[in-house]
Amino acid sequence: MRKVEGHIHLVREMAGAKGQGRLSPLGNGYAIWDDGEIIKLIPDGWGDDNFLAEKYLQIMDEEEIERAVIL
Repeated sequence: MRKVEGHIHLVREMAGAKGQGRLSPLGNGYAIWDDGEIIKLIPDGWGDDNFLAEKYLQIMDEEEIERAVIL
C-alpha cells in the first residue's frame, strides 16, 4: 500500500489561531502560545526546537512514506 503524508508542518515559529497569538519554541519539543498555553509540538526524537526537512526525509524513509505535503 502506498503511503502519503497529507499534512506535515516544518516550523520554528508560527502565527496563532483561536486568538492565542504566536507559537514560539521552548526546546525539548515544546512550544508556548502567547496566551501561556504550553503544548508538545515536536514528537520525541524529531527535533528540539525546530523540525527540519532533512529530518523528515529520514522519517519518511523509515516509515515507507512515498510522498508528503509540506506546510
